Amino acid sequence: MKNKWILGALLGGSLWLPHLVQATNADLAIDDGSITFSTSTFYSGDTVRIYARVRNPGDVDMQASVVFYNGTKVVGATQPVSLRADGAPEEVFVDFLVPSESFNIHAVIAGASPTDTNPANDEATTVLYTTIADADKDGVLDKSDNCPNNVNADQADKDSDGIGDVCDSVDNTPKPVVVAEPVVTPVVKPTTTAAPTTASTATTKAPAATGSGGGTTSSSAGSSTSGAVVASVAGTNEASTGQMTSASSSAPTTLADGTPRPNKAFGIFDNALAADGQAVKDDTSFWHLSNPAVQILLVILGLGAIGCLTSVIVVRRRAGRVADNDQG
Repeated sequence: MKNKWILGALLGGSLWLPHLVQATNADLAIDDGSITFSTSTFYSGDTVRIYARVRNPGDVDMQASVVFYNGTKVVGATQPVSLRADGAPEEVFVDFLVPSESFNIHAVIAGASPTDTNPANDEATTVLYTTIADADKDGVLDKSDNCPNNVNADQADKDSDGIGDVCDSVDNTPKPVVVAEPVVTPVVKPTTTAAPTTASTATTKAPAATGSGGGTTSSSAGSSTSGAVVASVAGTNEASTGQMTSASSSAPTTLADGTPRPNKAFGIFDNALAADGQAVKDDTSFWHLSNPAVQILLVILGLGAIGCLTSVIVVRRRAGRVADNDQG
């Protein structure tokens, strides 16, 4: 009887053993290396695709869902999977917006049916990825790019305003300064015709004194001659003074060639200077009539000549008086 119970227990255990073995092999797995991306370069603001490969190493067909995380934030929608026991792996994916900071992706198998008997291989995590802040992908980071949304690897900026040429709608290049040439107005020199100057010369004649009997006495002759000389000298001086005044007041304002006469004072020879424009213009020689020193020298010579003439007259008068005394 005892042997019959043992035989029955062995027979029943052999019937349930396959079911017990199958239950312990319900297993879905996702490995760390099974998470991949659609690109190997991550530009901030780009949308990339994340792939996860799930396999079923167990002995039973299984269903489950894959959830993707970026930190604690769920990426995309939950992706269902159905895998045949020990069959080909299945790949699911979601789209992901690359953030401006570094990131990694964590994938988890959830809701397995039948229940996964090996949860140790139900999660996978990627390495930490560094993003690139280069919106236009021209190799120049946004913080240094003068046109962050337009491709311009050369960073050309001809007007140097900090905005690249490909996105600069305003040309701030300094325009060359155009300086207008001054207009020169020719100066027309006025032409003035000088009126002729006529200086009147007074001539004074002294009457001759005659003595009784038709003869000229020495005393009266001497007196007459002396008076005539004095009158002649006075008349000459008066005439010269009149000529100087007339020449000075009527001197032309321009020279013979039409150029304005220099503004200078003339001396006693203004009448001669008025007639000779070249003498007025030529200031390089000492011996010209406009030089006051020359004028003074000429005056001294003239006075000397008058003194000599007066001395001759006085001597002759004295000689005449002596002769008269001898005759008396």
